[in-house]
Order: sequence, then structure tokens, then C-alpha cells
Amino acid sequence: MTDYLQEFETKVNELKSLVESGEISHDEYYELVEDFKDIDKIRDQIDDEDAKIMAEKIVSHLSSIISLV
Repeated sequence: MTDYLQEFETKVNELKSLVESGEISHDEYYELVEDFKDIDKIRDQIDDEDAKIMAEKIVSHLSSIISLV
């Protein structure tokens, strides 16, 4: 799980730095990270129950990082 978490956390942090540098707006940022937060959409694409649980944990963690912008 940590590899996936680190990968998505890095992506979110990259998007945050784009906001901070003025390359994208806050609205663009939230539009781009929306897919990271849509747990129902993510769960629908996963067959394995353990993977669904892992995805929920990742989304939960990312949601707290996403909201810090």
C-alpha cells in the first residue's frame, strides 16, 4: 500500500506546487484531484475486496492532503 500511497501523494503535492507557483488556479487543482477523492468510482473499478479496502485508506489519506490547499 505504501508504494501506491506515495505515488498518489507525490502527484497531489506536484499539483499543489503548480497552484503555489500560479501555473494552475485553485479551481483547476480541485478539478484535477477530484478523481483521487471519488471513492465510489474507484471501488466500482476494483473487483478484489482487499484492494477496495486499500483504496479507501489511500483516498482517506489523500483527502486530508488535498484539502490543505
